[in-house]
Amino acid sequence: EGFELGKLVGERGRSTLAIGPGRTGRVAVHFAGMTRSLTATSKEEIPAGEEVVVRDVVGNVLTVARPEAPEGAGAG
Repeated sequence: EGFELGKLVGERGRSTLAIGPGRTGRVAVHFAGMTRSLTATSKEEIPAGEEVVVRDVVGNVLTVARPEAPEGAGAG
């Protein structure tokens, strides 16, 4: 049963341990009926409990970001 982390790109999850630039944290991502706890890094500070989106996977580490506001969602 090989699970490819690359399939998580675009999925949403929640940080369970604060993540920041140059500092790994952890995220819980629900995928294929299972919740997986994975190591993650980000270019921005993301406190625990924040919703995230998986942007990339390098080795066994996810790169995550805050979800962007949907296009045209009255930002401003």
